[in-house]
Amino acid sequence: ITFKITDNLGRSSSQKASVEIKDDALNCKSSESMTLVGKIYTPNRFGVGAVNVTTENMEVPVKTLENGTYVINELSRNQNQKVVPYKNTDPLNGVSTYDLVLISQHIIGKKEFDSPYKMIAADVNRDGYITTFDVVELRQLVLYIKTGFSNNTSWRFIKADFEFQNPNNPLVELLPES
Repeated sequence: ITFKITDNLGRSSSQKASVEIKDDALNCKSSESMTLVGKIYTPNRFGVGAVNVTTENMEVPVKTLENGTYVINELSRNQNQKVVPYKNTDPLNGVSTYDLVLISQHIIGKKEFDSPYKMIAADVNRDGYITTFDVVELRQLVLYIKTGFSNNTSWRFIKADFEFQNPNNPLVELLPES
């Protein structure tokens, strides 16, 4: 499974989660359950650690290790499982004042973003539009006035093979983040 991850400034990378289903007595407590093993990593094959990974039936998420791997035990057989990655830490990771310039240039039409993922990341307040309100919120974060986003997470995981209905306006679509 490949996810496209975009930070709030438009930088994006693909993340792949490998799924290995093991069907042996050592990894399954009963013949009615299975183990899901996966990995979330960057295109450069660097694992992404500290990502919470859940399925619909899990009460407590598992965290990816530093190398991006995770293991979910005792999943029911013959039942669809939606795997949901989530990470909302260190919102300034990779963010700089230059990102404010890029968003501003997009808003005034001087240099528009060339990727739907950059547009999704530029919608800092996640209201479905790229406006000066996004620049203001990001500036508050850069200046340490705020410590996080008011209505967004620092990481968003979107399937890399998702085909946008309108790549020039991806903010009007429901995005597959699982």
